Amino acid sequence: MGEPPDAASAAGPADTTLGDYAALLRRRWWIVAGGLAAGLAVAGTVFAVLPRAYTATSTVQVDAMATSTPATGPSAGRAGEVNLDTEAQLVTSAEVGERAIAALGGGVGYPELREGTAVTVPPNSTVLEISYTAPTPERARDGAQALAESYLEQRLDVGERQVRSRIRALENEITDRTDDLDAWSERAAEAAPGSADLLRAQTQLQVLGTDVAALRDQITPLATAELVPGRVITAARPPEAPSRPVPVLWLGGGLMTGLLAGLALAWWTDRRDRSVHRPQDVERRVGLPVLLDLPPGSVAATGPLSPHGRTGQGYHDLGLSVAATLGSGSHVVLVTGTGPGGAADAVALNLAAALARTGHDTLLVGADLTVPDDDGDRPGLAELLLAAAYPAEVERRPAQVPALRVIGPGRQRARAADLVQRGAMTRLIEKFRAGARYVVVRTAATTDRADATAMAAAADAAVLVVELGRTRHDTLTAAVAKLSRRGAAVLGAVTVPPASAAAPGPEISAPVPTEAVTESLPRVTDAVPADRDGSAPAPRAATGADADAAGQAAEPEAGAAALPRP
Repeated sequence: MGEPPDAASAAGPADTTLGDYAALLRRRWWIVAGGLAAGLAVAGTVFAVLPRAYTATSTVQVDAMATSTPATGPSAGRAGEVNLDTEAQLVTSAEVGERAIAALGGGVGYPELREGTAVTVPPNSTVLEISYTAPTPERARDGAQALAESYLEQRLDVGERQVRSRIRALENEITDRTDDLDAWSERAAEAAPGSADLLRAQTQLQVLGTDVAALRDQITPLATAELVPGRVITAARPPEAPSRPVPVLWLGGGLMTGLLAGLALAWWTDRRDRSVHRPQDVERRVGLPVLLDLPPGSVAATGPLSPHGRTGQGYHDLGLSVAATLGSGSHVVLVTGTGPGGAADAVALNLAAALARTGHDTLLVGADLTVPDDDGDRPGLAELLLAAAYPAEVERRPAQVPALRVIGPGRQRARAADLVQRGAMTRLIEKFRAGARYVVVRTAATTDRADATAMAAAADAAVLVVELGRTRHDTLTAAVAKLSRRGAAVLGAVTVPPASAAAPGPEISAPVPTEAVTESLPRVTDAVPADRDGSAPAPRAATGADADAAGQAAEPEAGAAALPRP
């Protein structure tokens, strides 16, 4: 129990949990908020200076054109179908582009026109949506309309060329068949009546005549057909709002980028911060158990907390745990902070009250003499160390906790501060131990002085008060190691929230309001044996030896009389 935490437990955190990230966000929310604000500001600035682009759309209905004879046989039923994927590629072809540029009157090149053109094919339709993006709404409208009309014109021209080509091919076939008819007519005229040659010639003449008639029947619909490549069913209009940049994308992207940057910076900052922020940090990073986690505002009271409240019950559990760990006999427990703040005063006072409520005589000693001297204070530990008072003269007893006695820091703190680290304090602690079951000693913070380390040899155990957000891991680890090396078993830590730690705790020299404190009944005559004739001895200041002891640089014999038990 007295060993310091091992190196592995003090080296760093264990597996990170979701709660660790949530705690990180609570601690570093302002960094994340700053990242969000910065990301939004940068995105808004870029969005404001980016050039606007407008997109207009023209919708074209694509019709099948009869440019060939309807198919028969297996291909029947597919005649007249239009492959819209192919047609979409034709919209961006160079032929259509050149027509559109001419319709626009120039001012734009084909690469620029192609880059600004987009064609989509709605599913299950024969429609092409032709969009064009330009710096102004008017140019976007004109470009989309020119592309749609140029596409239809180009498609009509292609269809007409196909029709003319087909008619020419049919006419050539008719010419060939006519030549064959003439040849077979001559053979039929030369053949003898009733001969096989005449019969064959007549058959060929009949077949060729039928073919010629069929070819002429194909030419007639082609020559008279009206080709309809399609039509514009929705003309392009000037867009009312720009299509680029998109506010949602830019501002949302800025927020996401700022969030990621803020989270990364918060994580990096937290990794560099070696402070203890949560009770879990004490256990996981330092290896010290947390005996009590105090809620905010729990150290602002001016006296012992009621044992019926939640925090009071927490202190009661703390007292029972300490008593069970220490076992039987008289014990000295050091209560020291690991950083600035008055939280250790409240912890020491309430721990002593909790131990006293178990039914055992308990003494609370305010051994933090680092505060400035105040002549208005009552005499206390400082006067005991300087041999300027008897223990019974400096004790007080809170009315709420009859089994608790309190010795405050005293008046002459500056003069007695160095004596806390010497043998005078050790001898005084042993006398305190002889007069009480539990002695709770509130010492100066381990970061300020070596008082706790000096008194650890005379103590049985120690409780560290960790002020969250202000105590560093290495400071806490060093405090545990120092106390353990001196023989005091570090039982654990009491954690205090940052707001509570910053507030001054209750003054140990005045644990309750004045009207709630009664003077300790035993006086000097109870603390020191009477003379043979029954008279009380004269006051201490009457002896020259005492005056010399108070003025010498050597350690005085502090606490000449043992503490009376109530």
